[in-house]
Amino acid sequence: DRKYSAVPAAIVPQQIADFVAKMNYPGQFIRKIDRDAYSWEIELSNGLEVEFDLNFNVTDYDD
Repeated sequence: DRKYSAVPAAIVPQQIADFVAKMNYPGQFIRKIDRDAYSWEIELSNGLEVEFDLNFNVTDYDD
């Protein structure tokens, strides 16, 4: 969890990095990433949270 800086790119799965790059949020970065047995969750620097299933399909957005 990093309030003002991005998590290291090496720990972000490529599918999630590609999704963030394609989103319409220029200048935003992943400041938090979590994984459990069933999903991945990221939080962008603008506070938007995005949840993915284990196949990297988006399952939820929360701002």
